Amino acid sequence: RPPFSYLRAITAAAIETTGVATTLFSAEELGIAEASAGPDAPPPDKAAKIRFLVKLISWLRFASGERLDVFVSPAKVVSGQESEGTNLLLQYLGWVMKYAERATVDKAVEQTLAVAPEALYQQAIQIRSTIAKMQATYRGKLARRKAEAEARAREPERAAAAAAAAA
Repeated sequence: RPPFSYLRAITAAAIETTGVATTLFSAEELGIAEASAGPDAPPPDKAAKIRFLVKLISWLRFASGERLDVFVSPAKVVSGQESEGTNLLLQYLGWVMKYAERATVDKAVEQTLAVAPEALYQQAIQIRSTIAKMQATYRGKLARRKAEAEARAREPERAAAAAAAAA
């Protein structure tokens, strides 16, 4: 569960080192303005952290072609509840920076900046919600099938007990 400042610093360093996606984030979003203001600068609020992660996750989604936004919740990453999602996010960041084609990465930046972060966030929430509902429906069906199978398995026992009671 790395702190948000760590994720932001890794992202800023990766962008600076590779020269990839330099227009994706502003200096303020990357924390460069805060660093130059010194230790007395206020940390970003939770909403700003989530907006940063939404933009990063969306960009990685477009650049990699994988639905990373389905597996990684920005709110849970910020609150430290999703260490596996954070790990996945960092893996995708490394992969995109090292292996993705430059044209694909540049197009992903354009796609990300063309949509409001709130819309991207709501889209991801809707997808995760739909998946959770589908999983609940499937678990319910499995539970009903299991109960029906157990009832059928007990039927011969009940018939034998009824026959013995009648005799």
